[in-house]
Amino acid sequence: MTAEVLYQIVKAWVAARGGKMLYIPKLLLPGILLGKVLNAPKRILIAEDDQILLRTLSDRFVKEGFAVFEVKDGNEAMAEARKNHPDLLLLDILMPQLSGLQAMRQIREEGEWGKNVPIILLTNLDTTDDIIKDIVQCKPAFYLVKSQWKLEDVIKKVKDLLGPAPAIAHRY
Repeated sequence: MTAEVLYQIVKAWVAARGGKMLYIPKLLLPGILLGKVLNAPKRILIAEDDQILLRTLSDRFVKEGFAVFEVKDGNEAMAEARKNHPDLLLLDILMPQLSGLQAMRQIREEGEWGKNVPIILLTNLDTTDDIIKDIVQCKPAFYLVKSQWKLEDVIKKVKDLLGPAPAIAHRY
């Protein structure tokens, strides 16, 4: 069975159950399904309500070899985080329904995983006393003001936290 066939099977299976498709490079899919990739891709949840920025970040992380969950608001971020326990979260602060700060607070209360998962906050906001309070209490790995970083900066920070994307153990 080819990687494309396996990819289509998994995509159909996920869609039939109303789930979101986890972005995994197709080249890795056969090994992941067969349990033969020793170093599965690190999983990143990106919560961003700006569709263009969400797609830009997601595409770049997939290209770098990471698996990506995409969500557009804080409630979706919480649901995906609880369900999948990603290795790192990129949270926009200003999102519909539940802010990135509120989501970060809730995640930090989610047991051992939630206390330790690296979180990078993305924002257009200037730092306020409330944001500083949440940063001190919830300890995100980084707080990035969108106007002050480039895409390469975010990639580097993620790789600093998670290490480089894993090499493919086998070709199928």
